Amino acid sequence: MDAQQWRAAVLDKLERGGPVCRRAAAHILAHDVRIGFAPQHTGARWTLRGDIELKAPTYSLQTDPADPWVLGIVVHEAMHLQQ
Repeated sequence: MDAQQWRAAVLDKLERGGPVCRRAAAHILAHDVRIGFAPQHTGARWTLRGDIELKAPTYSLQTDPADPWVLGIVVHEAMHLQQ
């Protein structure tokens, strides 16, 4: 699975979730938010470019995009980007 397919799978799961998940997915799509991976101390972070970076190597393209931890941190960071 490449990065675009992985992101699409995460967004598909979010769009099937509750209102907060759907709002996060809509924001990510509307602003073309990139979801990537970078070494860091926290589980995820938002960047000044408006991207989301998940902690590598804890998360990678091999991580199940339906993993509740992944979905939770993507929603969390998307909420920061909406602020």
